[in-house]
Amino acid sequence: MTKIITLFIILLSICSCNKLDSLESAPTVLTLDASDVKPNSFTISGDVINEGLNATNERGFVWSETNSSPSVSDNKVNVGYGKGLYSFTIEKLTANTTYYVKAYASNNKGTSYGETKSIKTSSLKSLSSGLIAFYLFNGNANDYSGNNLNGIISGATLTTNRYNTNNSAYYFDGKSNIEIKNSNQLNPSDITISVWYNSEIKNSTILAKSNHTNALDFSFKLTHEDEQGDPKGLLYSYGLGRCDSYDNAYERWGQKNLIKENVWNHLVFSVDKNGMGYVYINGSKIVSITDGIKYLPCNLPTSSLRIGGMHWLNDPEYFKGKIDDLGIWNRVLTPEEIKYLNENEYKP
Repeated sequence: MTKIITLFIILLSICSCNKLDSLESAPTVLTLDASDVKPNSFTISGDVINEGLNATNERGFVWSETNSSPSVSDNKVNVGYGKGLYSFTIEKLTANTTYYVKAYASNNKGTSYGETKSIKTSSLKSLSSGLIAFYLFNGNANDYSGNNLNGIISGATLTTNRYNTNNSAYYFDGKSNIEIKNSNQLNPSDITISVWYNSEIKNSTILAKSNHTNALDFSFKLTHEDEQGDPKGLLYSYGLGRCDSYDNAYERWGQKNLIKENVWNHLVFSVDKNGMGYVYINGSKIVSITDGIKYLPCNLPTSSLRIGGMHWLNDPEYFKGKIDDLGIWNRVLTPEEIKYLNENEYKP
């Protein structure tokens, strides 16, 4: 009888130890389905369903574009601690790309993972929709939209871009430009212009579409302008269709001291035929155009597009600095598309 009782105590002790060991383990965590999947982001959720006897001191997500079983040695984000549901929006991703994601949770007994979720970001093929012209400036001034609106180089020279890659942007020395002859395609009723630039001086024309012999025959102009009495930052203007009239310009300035010299800036300007639009600088909307003053271009044979200036003969305002990745669309781009252009190197 004594032996039986002893054996029972031993078995009970073993069971208790095993149960305690199971409680003294890393947390149990689940990886839940992703939501709000976009071209450059998605939201992922996790759930710590069991902590055992040891509190969860860290939880989060790991992900990889190449490793189908990511761990904390890959991309990682800490989303706090404790038991229960949690989520995070992973950003600055590449469109139309598969990512492998796991939830993880840690305590003083170790780290555990949920199952791997394979998430594919949505496509940004929409950026090809309505694309009139796109100038990568990768060794030449050709138009990569397929519309063959190639530029004619006058004095501009190849230089490094914002990623410091050689022969991937153009440098303008204050008396040079790249000209694109007038085309019906360059006179849309709705327009968006996206451009990266790095200006060395104040008061210089980034680009202008106009008759260079007449300041009134113009369609649009973007100027890095910190003069005119007090710092203005950016001058954006567009035509009203009253060519040869003194009343053919809608001109507005951005915020004071908005754009600095000698650094790369991303500028997006857009306006539709009803006079509604916006201006974005480096991914942030700084102006909403709501006056309802209609945009109407001057579609004249002499109204060429000049990258780097001049504005017109009597006030050339040539650009000095670097310009890269200029795109023109015949529609208003969405905020998501602008965000993508700001965070990625778009190639048609």
